[in-house]
Amino acid sequence: MALDADNVLKRFSSLEGKRGEYEGAWQQCADYVLPRFGKNNSKSFFIFDSTAPLALGRFSAALESILTPRTQKWHSLATDPAELTRSPAVAQYLDEVRDILFANRLAPGANFHNQMVEAYLSLGVFGTAVMLIDDQLGRGLRYQCVPLHEVYLDQNASGQVDTVFRAYQLTARQAMTEFGDELPESIRKDAEDPTHMDRHYDFIHGVFPRRDFDRRRQDGVNLPVASLHIAKAAKKVVRESGYRVMPYAVSRFTVVPGEVYGRSPAMEAMPDIVQVNAMKKTMLRAAEKMVDPPLLTPENDVLTAFSLKAGSINYGGLDDQGRQMVVPLQLGGNLPIGMEMISNSREVINEAFYINLFQILVDTPQKTATEVIERAQEKAQLLAPVMGRQQSEFLMPTIDRELDILQAAGVIPPPPEELTNTGALVHPKYETPMAAALDSRDGSAILQAFQGVAAMSQVNPQIMDIINFDEAAKIVIRSFGAPAAIQNEDEAIAQIRQARAEQEQQQAMMEQAQMAGGAIEGLASAEEKLSRAATMQGGGMLVGNA
Repeated sequence: MALDADNVLKRFSSLEGKRGEYEGAWQQCADYVLPRFGKNNSKSFFIFDSTAPLALGRFSAALESILTPRTQKWHSLATDPAELTRSPAVAQYLDEVRDILFANRLAPGANFHNQMVEAYLSLGVFGTAVMLIDDQLGRGLRYQCVPLHEVYLDQNASGQVDTVFRAYQLTARQAMTEFGDELPESIRKDAEDPTHMDRHYDFIHGVFPRRDFDRRRQDGVNLPVASLHIAKAAKKVVRESGYRVMPYAVSRFTVVPGEVYGRSPAMEAMPDIVQVNAMKKTMLRAAEKMVDPPLLTPENDVLTAFSLKAGSINYGGLDDQGRQMVVPLQLGGNLPIGMEMISNSREVINEAFYINLFQILVDTPQKTATEVIERAQEKAQLLAPVMGRQQSEFLMPTIDRELDILQAAGVIPPPPEELTNTGALVHPKYETPMAAALDSRDGSAILQAFQGVAAMSQVNPQIMDIINFDEAAKIVIRSFGAPAAIQNEDEAIAQIRQARAEQEQQQAMMEQAQMAGGAIEGLASAEEKLSRAATMQGGGMLVGNA
């Protein structure tokens, strides 16, 4: 069933009105923190202090290093129920799929990491980031961070963003290339006219759940998520299609109940950001006056062509008694108090952007291994509430969309029977330093327990019998994120142990045989010596008798 353009545009108009209350705050955040993100791309007219822009840069870099570091594979795949992951066949399959995901993300045309940085910047400034995960036919995945001023959002009853409208512009020539004959006649005419082909037209892209979805139909339009491109002025649908999975991943830094759009660190610190810029502007003006103060001259000033250049000569600058006719105005400004106030505001801004916590992550003083693990876990616990939303609301939908695209393209291999027969769900398991610190608690606890039990075993060696070393080793391997390929299957472990037992048995039999052979050889030697002794004794007796 085709969607009606009028009704879709009415929905868009409603969301446009609701978003209006945020636009003023967004523009102010852009003006003071990152002007190029603003709707009008304004210059840095408001920025006199670089604290907030620098904090934003560190905030974005820290989010990338914590959530999606470029130098490592920051997630694996796991099953629900988790017991299936213990199967080496399932674990190796999940590792293979994980490697395929990262290979496609890092493809030259995907532009994954650059767009993620833009998303993290948007989170810091506006509190909301929108990422489009799309596929280019024949070229693979493609990522695009959509500017927030183009996006209009709505959420379902569970608080999940399920509706995204995007307002964008195309020239007549670009629209003709994209939509062809489906365009209104006016746009087609402009596309053919060299003088009008660069004229801009407004389009709306709406993505939302399809109400009349029929699972029995397999056509491209009848998919769970509707996709509609509309020529706004003509109110004409130029393309209708759909998606199996939501193509937009929407991230919000923090959300106030009842609001659709997120709140950002810049919003929380905006009073101090405005204040520190105002104070810095005042301090600059005061410092300029102190370094280059206004000059005081007599009312009947007869000085002409007065110059402040170095080495210049000013006639009439002294009176007959040698007193200066021109003196600087002493304003008596107190710069230290102003600098202290600026410093206090800067601390608040850095705290709002979590710079203090991120510095803990890179602060690595000399400590023991146990202290390092405990410190890492403490940092992770402090950051977990902040980063957890990004993993569940941003990264998980991104991975779901990637898997959907790659499975439809036939890039993902078929799963093992153990996975298909159970119908288990596959979900990402994050293995960033923060996640590893949280997940390593079980492994760390086991290692610490071993130290205590080993000390107790010095008194009673039998106490070691209570530990299941196989299960303990598996938990340590999983908790520290080691590749599943290093773990042998249970059958292989049994074969290795059986072969070792047989080898030890053969070695013991050989040692016993050698011991038995040595005993027989010793016994034979003893008998030979006795025989010789008896012979020598008998010969003596014969000689004596003779």
